[in-house]
Order: sequence, then structure tokens, then C-alpha cells
Amino acid sequence: MLISLIYSILVFLFVFIYYLCIQVIKYEKQGFFHVSFVPSPNNQIFINNQTNLITMAIITQGILGGFSGKIGNVVGGNWKGINYMRVLTKPTNPNSDKQVNQRTKFTTALSFLQPITPFLRVGYKLFTAKQTAFNAAMSNVLTNGIAGEAPNLELIYAAISVSKGNLTPVANPAFTYDSGEITFTWDDNSGSGSAKATDKVMYVVYNPTKSDAVYETSGAERSVKTQVADLPAEWIGDTVQVYLAFITADGKDVANSTHLRSLEIVA
Repeated sequence: MLISLIYSILVFLFVFIYYLCIQVIKYEKQGFFHVSFVPSPNNQIFINNQTNLITMAIITQGILGGFSGKIGNVVGGNWKGINYMRVLTKPTNPNSDKQVNQRTKFTTALSFLQPITPFLRVGYKLFTAKQTAFNAAMSNVLTNGIAGEAPNLELIYAAISVSKGNLTPVANPAFTYDSGEITFTWDDNSGSGSAKATDKVMYVVYNPTKSDAVYETSGAERSVKTQVADLPAEWIGDTVQVYLAFITADGKDVANSTHLRSLEIVA
């Protein structure tokens, strides 16, 4: 097994280095630059553009490690401890139905997530080892929360999670609305699973018309069984989407959010 793994790595390195050489030779023949592998204390790879040396890439851990920079149309880097390489490509038709649909989906998801970005940093804090909380939430929306094809895309709010974790979720959540206030209620299910009386309520009230949201990441305790949220007066006439969740008192774990329902704000 180990021998097979080492063999695979060596084959990959050989193919990758061969590919880099082909790219460098191609650009050199076209007169874009002259290649000079100059020894340096920083393990840098230089490209001579006939007038001076330009640092194109830095090998960070020797020949078997990753590199940072650009060689030809290959870009290397490190993000959150992960070495990566990617090839710069241009879509053959950036305005194809598939490309347009994907960009529209991304824009639609972005319109929902941007107003609650601070909330998402808490709601998706358990998913930040190799990505940002925002990217984890974006993945959730793109995968589960959008239906249809561009230009007729629709957010499926009930399928979207604004928080994800291992904490026992809210039990029997509900809310009422009166005179610019939402009053949340829930059952105290402390002792069920990982639920504790000291868990703090989290809520999101999202207004797609105004591209705005009201939210809380550390509200009333689970044992209190109620929480009030004040809504802006200018929201009257708009329809909002309402979510509820919990976070532990020490902030180390969160519960999967629950979408309660939509609400039309009336005077």
C-alpha cells in the first residue's frame, strides 16, 4: 500500500514537472522570456524578461512541497494549510446557458448571504478548518436552496440552513407578530440530547425586498422559552423569512437552524 502511494506521488510529480517544462519552453520560444533557474536562499524560480529577473514562483518545502506563484498558466498557492495548483483557463463560451445559469445562481445565493455575514461566522463556525464560514454557507445554499433555471431562479428558504452543528435543535418553535415586534417561543427541551438550559437562542429575520436582515447570535437562554425581536418600521409591507437556532453558552457548538415560516409585515 505504501509503495503504491509513493509510486503514485512520483508519477504525479513527473507529469506535473513535465507539464511545467512544456509550458515554459513554449513561452520561451515565443520570446516572452528567458528561463533562468537561479539558486537563491528562498528557493525561488526566476524568469528573465530580458531586462531584469522577475520572481515567478517560490518553492516552500523543497521539490516535494508546494509552490507559490505562477509559472506559465499554472498557479500554485497555500490556503488554510492546503497546497493547491490550478490551471488558468478561459471558458470557450462564457455566455453559454450553463455559464449564465451558474453565475445567476451564485448571485442569487449572494443576495441572501451577504446581509447575514456576521451571523454566518457564528452559525458555520464548525466548518472553518479548510474553508471560510461564508463559503460553507454558500455551498449549502447552492446545493440545497435554489430551484429553477436562469433567469427564473428561486430561493427555497425552508431548505437553507443559516447554522449547522451538533447541538440539539429548537423544540416546537413558533412566533407571533404585533406592532413591529416578533415574539419567538419554544419548548424547553433541556436534557434532551446535548440541550442545556443555558444554551442561547439565535435568530434571523431576513428581508429579501430590502436586502437586509435582523439577527441575534446570543439571545435568551433555552430555559426562558421566549425572545423578542424588533423590526424596522420601513419593513412594513414586505415579506420576511424567519429562522431560529441555538448556541451553547461557551459558543463552542451550534444547532442546525429551523426555518419557521415567512411573514408579511403589516402596520
